[in-house]
Amino acid sequence: MIDSTAPVIDFDSVSRHDVGLVGGKNASLGEMIRNLTGAGVRVPPGFATTAAAYRRFIESNGLESLIRGQLAAWSESRISLAEAGAAIRAAFMQADWPANSAEAILKSYRALGQRLGGVAPSVAVRSSATAEDLPDASFAGQQETYLNVAGETELLLACKRCYASLFTDRAISYRQARGYDHLSVALSVGVQQMVRSDRGGFGVIEIDSEQRLRGFVEKPPLPRPIPGKPDRALASMGIYLFDTRLLMERLEADAADGRSSHDFGKDIIPALVRTEPRIYAHSLKDVRNPARAGYWRDVGTLDAYWQTSLELAGATPPLDLIDSAWPVRAVGHDRSGQLPDGAVEIRESVVSRNVAIGADSRIERSILLPGARIGAGSTIRNAIVDEGCRLPPGSVIGLDPEQDRLRHSVTASGLVLVSAQHGAA
Repeated sequence: MIDSTAPVIDFDSVSRHDVGLVGGKNASLGEMIRNLTGAGVRVPPGFATTAAAYRRFIESNGLESLIRGQLAAWSESRISLAEAGAAIRAAFMQADWPANSAEAILKSYRALGQRLGGVAPSVAVRSSATAEDLPDASFAGQQETYLNVAGETELLLACKRCYASLFTDRAISYRQARGYDHLSVALSVGVQQMVRSDRGGFGVIEIDSEQRLRGFVEKPPLPRPIPGKPDRALASMGIYLFDTRLLMERLEADAADGRSSHDFGKDIIPALVRTEPRIYAHSLKDVRNPARAGYWRDVGTLDAYWQTSLELAGATPPLDLIDSAWPVRAVGHDRSGQLPDGAVEIRESVVSRNVAIGADSRIERSILLPGARIGAGSTIRNAIVDEGCRLPPGSVIGLDPEQDRLRHSVTASGLVLVSAQHGAA
């Protein structure tokens, strides 16, 4: 029997009947794991904070009176919706975790890491409200999701941001319009193993106990897992060290083979694995912390470049860019960016040199390349703004996919690419 007062519960312990406990999204994940795992469907593991944990967070920090006070001031037109929402979200972010809730979250995160074979696994952190899909309303999509979260501090911060997102301007106005009490809806946070869709874009290798290559498959749709670790595979970084004579022989032989597609990963490497007994793989590790994998990312797509850039800009990046033992030597520059006197909110973003941002603008999970100019009062979310691009005041990018596609390139994941051609004022 499930303890409804527990702060955390594993996905495989909940079902579709537990929406009031862990929200609609997390209840559905639990249902999938319980009923589809036996049929061979692999659902990434994880856990969820409960509605009880959310209410305990509210109570221990005395947030109810503040929330009701801000919403009352908005209803009476004494402050704007934006002011009320910002004040409530700020209160959430400044609040402290109840000790038992934080301990339970971190305990489950560590257990997940042990299960996946990693010290600090990368996870998706998703909001799951207890009122997502009702007969007369749909709250789905109104709260935040954070991807590639790694580390205990980052996890607790992401969970807190999910709590705060229950009071975005959109969520507040939606509940108000439909007559829902804002404090009757609770929020659960799902923490799930991060599975990146680009994994099928790598060459996958098989090795024996002596690190000798026994197989190589280029971009398989279902990578063969490591023996004993069904949720992990060895991916090739595409970095090779050859004997020059051997490489030239293989290239010449492949050029003369009319059946070959002359692809390095599909033809040449697999042929070498079949015929050469002394081909070894070197596992990328952090030499100062062997339990931790070394850092490497494939940034061959816009989505991968965007995600990796934001990952490195995080509070605890997987690669320490200021590590004195491994200095990053970059070209210096004389000109810095310009920020106005008015309020500017920059959140989880990369701002390059010589970028100017107008007053009252908000930049969220975006990359602004050198020389970009953002007009006052703009909102930019989930976007890459090209070098030298000039956006007029009041620009809104990343909030309405249909409008974005009329002027910009939008990837399948929803990332908006604002080019200098389409972003000119």
